[in-house]
Amino acid sequence: MKYFISEKSVDAYTPPGHSDTCNRRLAGGSLGSLKNVEVIVGEMGPEGYAEGHAHAGCEQAMYIISGRMSAMVGEERAELEAGCLISIPAGVYHEISNPGPDRLKFLLIYSPPRS
Repeated sequence: MKYFISEKSVDAYTPPGHSDTCNRRLAGGSLGSLKNVEVIVGEMGPEGYAEGHAHAGCEQAMYIISGRMSAMVGEERAELEAGCLISIPAGVYHEISNPGPDRLKFLLIYSPPRS
């Protein structure tokens, strides 16, 4: 069982419906010791985006580490910066993008895990 995981030690992937996005799963599924939560570090280049979607039966939180994020959750739209948290209830439509000019880095937390 792994208790300590470095983002540099896990493979990067780009989720479907995302552009200029690199995610690294740190916990969830068979990775790490947590079974009821999924944790991912995401990075998005300037002009990168995640197409609108919803996660049925799964809550999501996004915490911005650095950069800026444009987000829509339900009918609400916001421009956010480092230190902000976005809470997305299960089944609620959302989309995000990086308005630039810098790379966006954020933490994604899902409960229960999607994987």
